[in-house]
Amino acid sequence: MIEAAYSQVETAQGDFQLLTGIETIINSYTNLLSIRRGSYPFSPDMGTDIYKYIFDFLDDYSVELIEQELKTTLQQENRAIIQSINVTMDPIFSTIYAQVTVSIINTAKYSITINLNKNLSTITGYQLV
Repeated sequence: MIEAAYSQVETAQGDFQLLTGIETIINSYTNLLSIRRGSYPFSPDMGTDIYKYIFDFLDDYSVELIEQELKTTLQQENRAIIQSINVTMDPIFSTIYAQVTVSIINTAKYSITINLNKNLSTITGYQLV
């Protein structure tokens, strides 16, 4: 089983929390989707350029670009293997939904839901597949 402590994760009481299993992957994905690629001088490929597509016209071509960017970004987390990414869009609310299926190395397969909109990237849930 994968175990990792992330000191930046705090509880409502201000205590640090030990994350294990899928929670470590969710935390890592959240961090990767929050960091602009090139922000870290000694890790220039770390992070994402997904923000470049948030204000684009949402069409099939944009969906393909977003799908590829998500794959490139999420592959930076080497404790999980991406099985599939399915991106859909809601042009009325300018929101992109991504259903990502990952296998955690040596454990289980999960489906993760990621919502991307103009304001932020959020991971809204996961379930065992």
